[in-house]
Amino acid sequence: MSCMRSTKEVMRSERRERYSYGSLRNHQACVEAVMLSFLNQFAEITIKQPLGKSSVALSFIPIKTIAFSETDIIDVEKFIEQRLEEIMVNDQLKGIPKETAKQRKKTNRLIVTVDYLSDLVAEKGAIYNMTRSNGKNETMVVETYWGIKFGDIFFNKKQIDSKGRKINRKLLSLVGTKVQSFCLCVDSENFYI
Repeated sequence: MSCMRSTKEVMRSERRERYSYGSLRNHQACVEAVMLSFLNQFAEITIKQPLGKSSVALSFIPIKTIAFSETDIIDVEKFIEQRLEEIMVNDQLKGIPKETAKQRKKTNRLIVTVDYLSDLVAEKGAIYNMTRSNGKNETMVVETYWGIKFGDIFFNKKQIDSKGRKINRKLLSLVGTKVQSFCLCVDSENFYI
């Protein structure tokens, strides 16, 4: 048996990094913020105040609606809730206990939201370089974004995380603690990026 590894194997192992749940969740929150910033070039986005404030991890930003025009309004909150219910019911049909399925619903919210936003941004021309983690015990697959190209903007993973962190903080400051929701008007200049 040869000790030599193929180039493909070496590249795969270099890409394969171990992440804690917290770092994966933070990455997903950064991706969400970058996606919202890209979408804000075309759509009015209403964001909500997060349910809880995390002092350690980045807060996930709940999205109420995305309006591309007066007649093209997506009730993101409702769509995500319906999708999470479908996943929870599907988990229970697979024999997963109800309490576990309910707990997974909470953790799946960010994954489902980022997946949905990435689909919307892809419709506007974004290209992604990403890998999917293997979901264990029938859990949802989490994607790590290594690169996002949108128009003439390209972000690698490090830039996604740093820009996403700044955008996340900015968006959280807009909803603050006094308002329930905040509407981001269409911003073709995109001051968040």
